Amino acid sequence: MDWINILFFLLVIAPLCVLIHECGHALGGLIVKADQVRLEFGIGWKIKEFAWKKVQVVLYTFLFIGGLAQSTRNIPFTRMEVAIISVSGPLLNTIIAFLVICLETTSVLGQLFMFFNLWLAFINVIPFKWKQKKSDGYIIMQQLLKK
Repeated sequence: MDWINILFFLLVIAPLCVLIHECGHALGGLIVKADQVRLEFGIGWKIKEFAWKKVQVVLYTFLFIGGLAQSTRNIPFTRMEVAIISVSGPLLNTIIAFLVICLETTSVLGQLFMFFNLWLAFINVIPFKWKQKKSDGYIIMQQLLKK
């Protein structure tokens, strides 16, 4: 793989896959009737903020580094609703990856897009906690094991 593909992966494919993942969480939030969904992409200084219906989007200078989706509602979410929101990100990554597989792409960039979506889905369903950050898998496990 040459440096142009690496650069394209870092600046386009990886952020696009993170966008897909976070939009999955947003869709999950909307499915369970969240009052508000907030999507944040990147780190650094805020460069743009806009809203569309119940969804607020915030963009930061370094778009290619991370994302966050938060769903809120006046009535607290049930454990199952929290699990649905959490599983929706990895689920959308998996669906997109399998759609790319169905296209039978042989391009390096298409395969990178497919594999990174699968990697994001896989990594995020592993239950782990690092400092204050909980993986989707950790949140799902936490909700399903609550009494």
